[in-house]
Amino acid sequence: MHLPESSGFGDATDPPLKSGSEHWQFLNRLKKVWKAMEGLVDSGLVRAIGVSNFGVHQIKELLKFAKIVPAVNQVELHPFWRQDELVKFCQMKCIHGSAHTPLGVPTSSPGVSDSGSGGEDEPRTPRISFRRSRSVHGPILKLSFVGEIADRHKKTPEQT
Repeated sequence: MHLPESSGFGDATDPPLKSGSEHWQFLNRLKKVWKAMEGLVDSGLVRAIGVSNFGVHQIKELLKFAKIVPAVNQVELHPFWRQDELVKFCQMKCIHGSAHTPLGVPTSSPGVSDSGSGGEDEPRTPRISFRRSRSVHGPILKLSFVGEIADRHKKTPEQT
């Protein structure tokens, strides 16, 4: 089950829902879809079911009624955006965390990162933006230590 769904209720990067009716609409859809997915497991059509872009709050809501705990939560994870709280929560609940865009998300415009980390990037490394990725060629490949590791192994950064 992937968030954000078409109704635009958000994902792990968005603030909690403010509208009570939006929250109940989300929960109703979540229950229906999850129950249908559990039915696929019960009928033997799939072995495991999971979620994507769910934050801690959304997983907690799901676990209140789920008979089957999600096997996986696929979220954007990389050194520039680690989501430590979410990763720890998933580990505690035995939900595998799977990273999409593990090489980071490049931004097309220089400037302040909207990551909220407040840290500085390595010189000549693109600032990181957490808008949805359109490229698999992330800024992590441009970090000097990645190049050094690649050189030691006579590989390119993309091959390391």
